[in-house]
Amino acid sequence: MMTIADIAGDGERGGNGTLLCVFESTESGMFSINRVISRDDGYTWGERRRVYTAAPRKSAGAPQVINVGGTLVVSFMTNEDVEMPGGASSVDGGQMKIVTSIDGGQTWSTGGIGSKHGTSQKALAVVGGDREVHGELGGIHWPGLYRLDNDSFLVFYSRAGWAAGVSHKFKLAW
Repeated sequence: MMTIADIAGDGERGGNGTLLCVFESTESGMFSINRVISRDDGYTWGERRRVYTAAPRKSAGAPQVINVGGTLVVSFMTNEDVEMPGGASSVDGGQMKIVTSIDGGQTWSTGGIGSKHGTSQKALAVVGGDREVHGELGGIHWPGLYRLDNDSFLVFYSRAGWAAGVSHKFKLAW
């Protein structure tokens, strides 16, 4: 699975042709999240770089990427903190995590929602609602992202045992 975001400017299409593509890969044995950058509207792509590596013998997959006011936001599923019936490579039904980058995808926050990478990364704050966000209990299926404006976005996913999808509004903050 892969998605692409325009990384120039604030997330509105029409930047300078610089795109970032995120995708899952098994080049190191387990699923991890990687990225490539194009500086010519996708005609050519640079070398792979790692966005997120799960804990040993665990996987991360199904990434999504959006640009929210110049901050790149990547969501994905992982089985890091839950036991999965499908084994170490299965991520469907695991947890959802989010990492961010404010330098065009060169560095990424660590540890998921609310984590910071040094002092240069933005933290995430949940706006409204009290539903569990991190998926500590697992059961998250195929999370997605939608940019609302220059500092907020929606995260949505299906959840095991819930009749309807789940969504949360996030706001980027320092």
